[in-house]
Amino acid sequence: MRSESGVMVRASNKEQGEMYEKWKKKRKREINSEDDGHDIDYRKRPNFRVNAHVKDELRSPGQIKKIVKQRDNLKLKNMEKGKRTKIENSIRKRKNQQQSASSRSSFRQGRDKRK
Repeated sequence: MRSESGVMVRASNKEQGEMYEKWKKKRKREINSEDDGHDIDYRKRPNFRVNAHVKDELRSPGQIKKIVKQRDNLKLKNMEKGKRTKIENSIRKRKNQQQSASSRSSFRQGRDKRK
């Protein structure tokens, strides 16, 4: 899971509210506090810009898997032709072996049922 700052955070049992409380204690600041205004913070805030065009950084595990798959696919497509053909051939061999092994096992099962 990624935090708002883009840092990878372990998916833990903590709720987001607990994570916020921990952050608030560390940074000594609040976001959109709904107080009466009695405890107003008059400290200077750091001068920084906010990028409004940033994509949402919190991604689901499915989205992360999809992005990794796309990245791997692009790596393969942009690879040198010789290396790419070797990898593609090995992938094809593995698929063929798996298919032949599964077809052999299903053939054997069908044969055993006939007896």
